[in-house]
Amino acid sequence: MLEARGLHFGYPQGPRVLAGVELRLEPGTWLAVLGPNGSGKTTLLALLLGLLRPSAGEVRLDGRALHAWSAAARGRRIAYLPQNGPYPPGLTAEEVVRLGRLPHLGLWSREGPEDEAAVAWAMRVTETAALADRPLAALSGGERQRVLLARALAQRPRYLLLDEPTNHLDLHHQAALLRLLGRLAAEGIGVASVFHDPNHALAARRAVLLEGGRVADAGTPEQVITGAAFRRVYAGDVRVLRGEGRVAVLPRWAEVEE
Repeated sequence: MLEARGLHFGYPQGPRVLAGVELRLEPGTWLAVLGPNGSGKTTLLALLLGLLRPSAGEVRLDGRALHAWSAAARGRRIAYLPQNGPYPPGLTAEEVVRLGRLPHLGLWSREGPEDEAAVAWAMRVTETAALADRPLAALSGGERQRVLLARALAQRPRYLLLDEPTNHLDLHHQAALLRLLGRLAAEGIGVASVFHDPNHALAARRAVLLEGGRVADAGTPEQVITGAAFRRVYAGDVRVLRGEGRVAVLPRWAEVEE
């Protein structure tokens, strides 16, 4: 599993960002990470990736300390879709997706049938095959987001971390993404996705709610997304509606009866 044990982190001369976070991501599980701005969601992903080192605690990957793995070995196991780029200028969509195979190839190895199959599969499931020859810089924000997701999937990772993956996506592609993440988890990939919209988190199997750098609640999405918890964490600015086995989260200004 990919595991955070008592993670603490703070930037130099800055405030504490995380304090004692415990988290476990197992293959075959989809975990949604929720919380307000500044609660530590993106920093947590950076620590799980090894892009940052914790000031205390540790991250373990498949039973070993994360820093004991080489960057290439981590890249073969963990893929990442950041919230906003960066993306390589001047490349076509397919060339960008092929970059996902670098952890498996190194800089000088030639692609083989396995690499070709991984790229084709990633572009098919993200509905980007029709964009293959178009420059990435010429794509819309939503198209670019889907290509960058395809690049992450081309790694064929054991764990997939996504920071606001529904950014720039229209309603059709939001729904398609949520279905895809469910399929990936069912196929054995450990998925952790940060969402600002808690309604998207309802599709996941597990959820954690961060508040002030700590885990405020953890469990199934239905257990975590409650009126009491969200009124506390979001200063009373949201309402959680339940009925007929469904949950909806709305901003407080929405004129809907609870």
